[in-house]
Amino acid sequence: MKKQLSLVLILCGLLVLAACGNSTQVQSQQSADGADASSAPVAAPEGQRIHVSVGGRDFTATLEDNDATSALVALLADGAIGIDMRDYSGFEKVGDLPQALPADDAQTNTQPGDLVLYQGDQLVAFYGDHAWSYTRIGHIDNLDGWREALGSGDVTMVLSPAQ
Repeated sequence: MKKQLSLVLILCGLLVLAACGNSTQVQSQQSADGADASSAPVAAPEGQRIHVSVGGRDFTATLEDNDATSALVALLADGAIGIDMRDYSGFEKVGDLPQALPADDAQTNTQPGDLVLYQGDQLVAFYGDHAWSYTRIGHIDNLDGWREALGSGDVTMVLSPAQ
């Protein structure tokens, strides 16, 4: 049942993205002779936002500027991703990402609304405070309803490019 719900949420997210068009652009640099020097995705500039849907509510998150968020933005360029998240210790939700992201862990004091990368392949969404070694991903812009949306049990979080 949970997998069917995840699939439905992902398909709905893809339909929305298809209707609105894909605004992620790939930029390349040209050398002096005009040859294409790079076709890598543009790094996530500080302040870039993504859409976060969880518990029937929609939020916007502002991303950090690092290799992990650049890889996440590149992953989202292919479409929305659904992450099945489980509660951990009464202050966070943890879920497996579809692929590992570059990690640059540092001791971090988290607060409600923080999104971090744990062990390179897990997204952690905080609704309480904690301190551990993480790679910062971003922060939910407006926490109104955040804790309620995460609820007390397992949830599916859908990440997509901001509109």
